[in-house]
Amino acid sequence: MKIDFQKIIRSRNMLWQLPLLVIVIAPLWWGGVVKFLNIETQQNQSTTGQAKSSFTMLQVKISQAEKGQEQIRLDASRVYSEDDQETLFLDKPVAHLVGDPQKPLSIKGGSAIYETKKQIITLLDDVELLTSDTLVTTSVLRYFTKYKKVKSAAEVELNSDGMRITGTSFFYDLVNGDFRVGKRVVCNLW
Repeated sequence: MKIDFQKIIRSRNMLWQLPLLVIVIAPLWWGGVVKFLNIETQQNQSTTGQAKSSFTMLQVKISQAEKGQEQIRLDASRVYSEDDQETLFLDKPVAHLVGDPQKPLSIKGGSAIYETKKQIITLLDDVELLTSDTLVTTSVLRYFTKYKKVKSAAEVELNSDGMRITGTSFFYDLVNGDFRVGKRVVCNLW
C-alpha cells in the first residue's frame, strides 16, 4: 500500500484554503446576502412596530365636562376599539345630558359609534331620545356633542302629550330647544 503524501498535503491545503477563498470573495456576494436578510428583518419590524392598539371595557361610565361642569354622562355595557382609539364602539349606550336640570334629556340605542376627533356619537338600533315631555324614536341618530345638536335622516316618530308627529328626518338643537321634522310629515293631535 502506497501512501501519496502529495495528495494528502493538497487536500489538507484545501481545508484551510476553501474558507480563505470564501472570505476573500465575500465582498462580491456579501451585499446581496445582507440586503436579502435586511428585507426580512425590516418586514418583521414594520409589522411588529405597527401593533394594533385596541381595547375592550365592560360596564363603562364616561363623563364629559366643560369648565368643570358635567355636560354628558354616557353609560354602556361594553366599549371597545379595533384599529385605533379614534373610533369607539359602544353596546347598549345610554347618554344623559345633564347640563340643564330643568331640561333632562337622555338618548339610548342598541349600539353606538363615537368618533372622538369629530365629537360625534352615532346611535343605532331602536334609538330613543327622551326629554321631560317628549319621546322621539328612530333607527339612527347622530349627536354632535361639540354643537349640542341631534340629527337623524331616517324615519322618525315624535310622541308628546296629545300629539304624534312622524316624518323622514329630524333635527333638534339642545341649546335653544328648536326642532324640525322634515319630509312627509304627518301630525296627529288629540
